[in-house]
Amino acid sequence: DGQSMIFSSERDSRSDLYRVWLADRRVDRLTHHFVGRAIMPSVSPDGKSVAFAAQTLQRLQFWEFQVHILDLASGKTRPLDNTGGACWPSWSPDGRQLANVLLAKEPSTLQVRNADGGGTRELVADPKRWHYYPDWSKDGAWLAFSVSPAHHEGEDWDLAIAAPDGSKYQRLTT
Repeated sequence: DGQSMIFSSERDSRSDLYRVWLADRRVDRLTHHFVGRAIMPSVSPDGKSVAFAAQTLQRLQFWEFQVHILDLASGKTRPLDNTGGACWPSWSPDGRQLANVLLAKEPSTLQVRNADGGGTRELVADPKRWHYYPDWSKDGAWLAFSVSPAHHEGEDWDLAIAAPDGSKYQRLTT
């Protein structure tokens, strides 16, 4: 709405989400002490919800990232079900779908689901590359994302696109 911005900060915890109001620079805290960091906020097109990643999915002794939805009116959050870690949520332009990185296996893939969490499908554009940083085209017909043959060491990221169903995959840079 142009009135505020959502950001992640380590002010009172490992990371929580905050909203700064642009008119008076007042800051409101939106999340409170998740087990792990609350980061990577993505505001829905209607401005009513924020998708974000937080370390809340416990696997053995580790805490993996999981995508959550924060309702800005009520302040309530709900995690989206996942078979493994997930991060970098991105809303479709119409607000009906979310894309995110799925970390359930290596290399990572993308996942697209309905905004209510249902209808989850994995998008494996290139099974030999890591997939990160999804973003939608303005018309919702394409997902742009980064791909790399390696992650954490020797990264060499390229730009790729695919239809939200995983078809029409193209690497745009090499």
